[in-house]
Amino acid sequence: MANGIFLYSAIKQFPLLYEHGKLFAFILTAVWALIVLSVLSTLVNRTFKKRHLDDPIQLFAIGTWVAGTSVLGNVIYQFSLNLGLIPYMMGILNVVLYLWYIYYCMKAYFVIFQTTAKDQVHGVLLLATVSTQSIVLLLY
Repeated sequence: MANGIFLYSAIKQFPLLYEHGKLFAFILTAVWALIVLSVLSTLVNRTFKKRHLDDPIQLFAIGTWVAGTSVLGNVIYQFSLNLGLIPYMMGILNVVLYLWYIYYCMKAYFVIFQTTAKDQVHGVLLLATVSTQSIVLLLY
C-alpha cells in the first residue's frame, strides 16, 4: 500500500523515477497478484478463518487489502496501464470485499465492546476508516 501511495502521489516529485512509473506500476501489480494468491491459498487450505477472522481485533487488518487494492486501481489509472477489463474487475471485487469487510467489522465491534478484547485494542481498528477512504478515492 505504501509503495502504491508513493507511485500515486510522491513519485511526481522525482522526474527520473517518474519516467519509469509505468514499470513500477506493473511491478506493484505483480506484487499485488502474489498477495492475492497467498490469501487465496488460505481459502484453499482452509486456514482463512483462523488466520484472519477469529481474532476480532486482528480482523481489522483486512482493511489493508481493501486500501491496497484501491491504491493500485488508482495507480493503474494514473499510469494508463493497458490491462483491459482487469482494473474494472478489481474495482468491483474490491467494493464487494469492502462491503464484506465492513459487515465483519460491525460484528467485531460488538464482540470487542462486550468482552475483555476492549482492553487490547490498538491502531489496527483505524483500518476500517482507511479502507473506507480508499474506496471513496477509488470511485471518485
